[in-house]
This record gives sequence, C-alpha cells and structure tokens, in this order.
Amino acid sequence: MIRILTDRSLKIYFTKYNRKYFGENLHLHSIRFVPNHHKLMHNIMGRTFCFDLMDSKGHPVKRNVEAKIIINARYKRDPRVVLPTLLHEMVHMEHPRVKDCKKSRTFELGMRRLALRGAFRKLW
Repeated sequence: MIRILTDRSLKIYFTKYNRKYFGENLHLHSIRFVPNHHKLMHNIMGRTFCFDLMDSKGHPVKRNVEAKIIINARYKRDPRVVLPTLLHEMVHMEHPRVKDCKKSRTFELGMRRLALRGAFRKLW
C-alpha cells in the first residue's frame, strides 16, 4: 500500500525533525505541497523562503527567521523522496543567510551532520 503524504503530514514530520535534529530552533510559517506546474516548482523537488522574525517594534530579531517551505506534489506518493527533501530544506532554514547555500561548506556540514545522526536511515 502506498502512503500518500499530505500538507498535514509534512507539518508533523517538520515538527518531529525540528525537535530531533534542530533543537526546535527552526520557525515555520507554512509548509505545503505545490503542483509541479506551479511557476515556483517546475521540476524542482523543494524550496525554502526565509524572512526575518520581527519584535514588537518591527525590528528583525537577530539570527531568527521564519520560513515557508514548499515541496513538489509530484512526489506525494514517495516518502523516500519527500522526507530527505524536507530535511534538505530544513538545513537551508538553519543557515538562511549563507549566500549560495547549496555550494557552501556550512550547508554541506549541516547535511553531513544529519546523515551522521541517522536522519536519512531507512529513507534511501
């Protein structure tokens, strides 16, 4: 039986991973599946959009960001694709101000840290 993931299940996995691997330090604005034909998703597995959290006076809170994550709905039926993609996007959230994050050593170390902690076990 194929388990189809939903927006709700994405949020549940985000909460679980945030607690287990990120010390509940990531702040999520929203997370959802978006159709592959959407202009932001064409042939992309996932995307993260980060923005600063503001204090009561409207000033950015240092080092805190909130993020919006979107995952390509094409993969809803395959948790082995969606869940590693979610973890990947969460590493982007962890280092939101790193320029060209995919190529950075900081991003690579974040992904390696997750792998060493077993985050991808049973997903590959």
